[in-house]
Amino acid sequence: MRFFLYTLSLLLLPQLLFGQIDRKRYRFISTNELFFESGSFELDAQDKAELKALVEKLSGEELEKIIIQAHTDSIGSSLHNNELAQNRANSVAQELLLQGLDSSFIDVRTYGEFSPIANNNTEEGRAKNRRVSIYALAPYDPSRFRDKCKIKGRLTDSKTNAPLANAQILMVCMGRQDTLFTDAEGYFEQLLGGFRQLELRAYAKNYFFANRLLKTPETDSIYLDIQLEPALLGGKVQLSDLYFQAGTAELLSNSEKALNEIADFMRYNSTLKFELGGHINKPNRAPVPPQSRSYQLSEARAKAVYDYLIQKGIAAERLKYRGYGNWEMIHPRAQTALEQQLNRRVELKIIQ
Repeated sequence: MRFFLYTLSLLLLPQLLFGQIDRKRYRFISTNELFFESGSFELDAQDKAELKALVEKLSGEELEKIIIQAHTDSIGSSLHNNELAQNRANSVAQELLLQGLDSSFIDVRTYGEFSPIANNNTEEGRAKNRRVSIYALAPYDPSRFRDKCKIKGRLTDSKTNAPLANAQILMVCMGRQDTLFTDAEGYFEQLLGGFRQLELRAYAKNYFFANRLLKTPETDSIYLDIQLEPALLGGKVQLSDLYFQAGTAELLSNSEKALNEIADFMRYNSTLKFELGGHINKPNRAPVPPQSRSYQLSEARAKAVYDYLIQKGIAAERLKYRGYGNWEMIHPRAQTALEQQLNRRVELKIIQ
């Protein structure tokens, strides 16, 4: 019976997620997902930091509602899982309230085990199903939507302000990708049809990449000044939007977009070689020894990113990985959730 429900829920998943959301009334501001340990509804520091960042982001938006959808795996009875899903939703809602969100915006919906996104027969699948999805919605105003919008801007060196000529600009919208290149003075320009969300990525030889997320345009044109950091020997960049199953080196599915962007950057800069460095958060403590579980976790997470990039076709001889434990924390005496989140990271370093 549960197999039937799993199969049926996959067929109905778009309706379950969006069937009650009137696209003519609402527009999406953002979507977030949090994942939980088996049987748990507790939020960790990273979860709380993500929810805090969400509330800060929404403070400048015309928010209509936040839909919280809570799910479980299939371990235990259906009744137990319904209660667990409710507790997970409540944990998220309470944290949003603590961060200053008005309760009138919150709309809680629980599905228990009956809306899986993966097969519950494997631990990997169950981990993906133990989730809370958060959808922030704003009123849809047709007058804000432009039939056409001109995207233009300039790409420059962040150190010297020199223009970056012949750099690649990718514009990704609704599964479609347009590619253009900057001119001799670093300028680019493209006329697009109307959109609700557009991702722009900028790549230049021997520079770290940058991306921008653009929402429904309220004017007929958008201008962007984008500065890229030189990818110099020894230069580092923190890889954002990477998410691991708590206490493990398992990359979660919502890390895939960021990982693919890193792979694209490496393909574009095909002469560079990199080290992937894993870091953990253990403030106010002595450096953990290399044989400790914490140190090994930092190395395993760096290796997980390494393995993904190898699968995406990046040559192994261009990559190394290394764990750093808590030896190079950004905030050695971290106190806030955000400081702890910044300590817990994977960095990309130019080694050749």
